[in-house]
Amino acid sequence: MDKVNSDATMKDFLTANVNLWNAPAMAYLTIPKTTPVWSVYDTGAFAQTLMLSATNRGVDSMVAYENIKYPDEIRENLDIKEEELIIALGYRSEDKINTFTNNRLATEEILTIK
Repeated sequence: MDKVNSDATMKDFLTANVNLWNAPAMAYLTIPKTTPVWSVYDTGAFAQTLMLSATNRGVDSMVAYENIKYPDEIRENLDIKEEELIIALGYRSEDKINTFTNNRLATEEILTIK
């Protein structure tokens, strides 16, 4: 692990994550629980298209667990139904924290396309 990925940077990363990366906007995508299961795939495709479209316009995005970590509090404060998906939208920052990388396996190590 290099200096960019030091313990201090990990602490900064976790703090930024808890603060939702100071995203200036959030998008909530919803589907009723009574819709067919295929609606989940449709919503995922829509979320991907929304995120790609935002990127094309210079706005970055991410689907983040931290956005829904405390769903009861979020629902209560923002009057959001429990079946909604949250996507953070914002402008890329050149802050050092955004250079953080993890130790995930390379895609080629976990995915085979034939």
